[in-house]
Amino acid sequence: MAGNGKPVRITVVLGPEGAKPPFYLCSNDITVGPDNEIVFANKEHPGFLIFFDLDNSKNPRYFFPNTPEAALWSKTEDSSGCCPAKWQHWEQFMPKAVHKVQGQNRTLIVRNINGFEKRFGYTLRVTKTPNDDFGDFLDLDPGGTNTNGPTTTKTSNYIAVGVGTLAFAAYSAYAFGLFGASAATGSYAAVALGTIAFAAFAAYAFGLFGR
Repeated sequence: MAGNGKPVRITVVLGPEGAKPPFYLCSNDITVGPDNEIVFANKEHPGFLIFFDLDNSKNPRYFFPNTPEAALWSKTEDSSGCCPAKWQHWEQFMPKAVHKVQGQNRTLIVRNINGFEKRFGYTLRVTKTPNDDFGDFLDLDPGGTNTNGPTTTKTSNYIAVGVGTLAFAAYSAYAFGLFGASAATGSYAAVALGTIAFAAFAAYAFGLFGR
């Protein structure tokens, strides 16, 4: 399971027929923001394995369809917005399986690779006719943002600032004669640490640290 990403369960709560909005998301594993938007931050995990659990207790005629690709469409944000077109699937956010709960299609499994930072949209689709991929569907449109990498942006900042501080301290010690070695040795040390600081900052700036 770990190789498939961090397991996260998200409950899709349907409202009664005609409710506006027709659903909301909730989870004990990840924060759900305003308008049901979720920010996916890896935090040392290779993306996510998401279990969308359908709570249809207030609208029991709807289920996920049998075909995973019919249950979720997705696309990245562009000039047309985030809403995916029919049967559109972003390779970073793909439906994998539909599982039955008490004989009903009530869990959709989605793999979120989260390979790079990107805002995206996806449509969860429930239907009264699970055997018909083109039947009567109710489309649910939350939003999402992927933030990739094993460490956070704040951690990357701390690394760059910390190494830069060491370089400045080394240079100051050299300048004020606090190194017990020769001037050349102190100069080499300052230059070396300065180079490390620059490399750390460049890696952060160009996204080489997992942000």
